[in-house]
Amino acid sequence: MRIYRQGPNLRYTLADAVLSAFACFFLPSPSFLAFQRRMQDDVGRSNGQTLFGMQGIPSDGQIRNLLDRLVPDSFQLLFLHLLDTLRSKGDFSPFVRLRDRTLVALDGIEFHSSRTIHCKQCSSRRTGQGKRPSFFHTMVAAVVVAPGHNRVVPLMPEFVCTQDDPGDQHSVRRRKQDCEINAAKRWLTKWGARMAHYRPVYLGDALYATHPFCQQVLHAGADFLFVGKPKSHRTLFKYLHECYIQSTE
Repeated sequence: MRIYRQGPNLRYTLADAVLSAFACFFLPSPSFLAFQRRMQDDVGRSNGQTLFGMQGIPSDGQIRNLLDRLVPDSFQLLFLHLLDTLRSKGDFSPFVRLRDRTLVALDGIEFHSSRTIHCKQCSSRRTGQGKRPSFFHTMVAAVVVAPGHNRVVPLMPEFVCTQDDPGDQHSVRRRKQDCEINAAKRWLTKWGARMAHYRPVYLGDALYATHPFCQQVLHAGADFLFVGKPKSHRTLFKYLHECYIQSTE
């Protein structure tokens, strides 16, 4: 697929834009793409070509223009393909724990915050009276982890974004704030069945230790290890305390 820009002889494949963005995570240059373009001009070939198979090296602005048009779901199956490839090649064994189980950690990550730059998918919050709202983007990151292992295997994230309010009877344009736990529920709905053969144990903080979400995990054929705290789970700890008292009488 090619996306054309205005100007003489200026065009880049979508693959070049994706690989250029991907390559930035691997080489420690603070301006990777500019460095690669200089290398290509000096020696006729760059690391982008030899390591990542790029045919051209677009600029940062061109990469944004090309990638901003893409729907993130376009990449979702690549994450499972990576997981399946590691397993088929025998490289997944370091992540197998608890008698052939796979540990999948869930957590919310904020990756954008601004008082001026925002879009219709942004969440918002006010940090003080009279102050302008802060707009931000977060997502639920799901990664395969293992104790004592300094690498993780990323899975497809689920983005936290404003949702259409089906209960609004007055305006179809009204939207409501999303939240991390709702995004986690959507992630589990999309990927729970696909992950079942990995026998996952989902890990999370106290936010995930709720009855509805725990039941959804169990219905997906998985198990969980979620944090419970006395302040956030008072009923649970009261029940455990009463059980302890009865057992010692």
